[in-house]
Amino acid sequence: MKHPLALAQSPWFGLPQTVLAPITKIVMSLKAQAPAMLTSMFAASNSFMTPIGYQTNTMIYGPGGYRFVDFLRVGTPLNLIMALITPPLIIAFYGL
Repeated sequence: MKHPLALAQSPWFGLPQTVLAPITKIVMSLKAQAPAMLTSMFAASNSFMTPIGYQTNTMIYGPGGYRFVDFLRVGTPLNLIMALITPPLIIAFYGL
């Protein structure tokens, strides 16, 4: 049985499709757990409020002349937007 995901990824990994097919079956069986996984991933990636929350924030913190308050001022609304929009979109997409 051919799995589209395994067929698409096999050239990248340099492996035949038969090697990736069992892995694809496992990944596809996790589909029921996707809403919880997506919610966790989005929650973990909401690091807009601090300069140390994400590596690129830290990289521009010093050279850009930003202050900690600048990250709070811009990051707080972004975190709130993500917190309000992400759960309803996941619920709507997965029909929960």
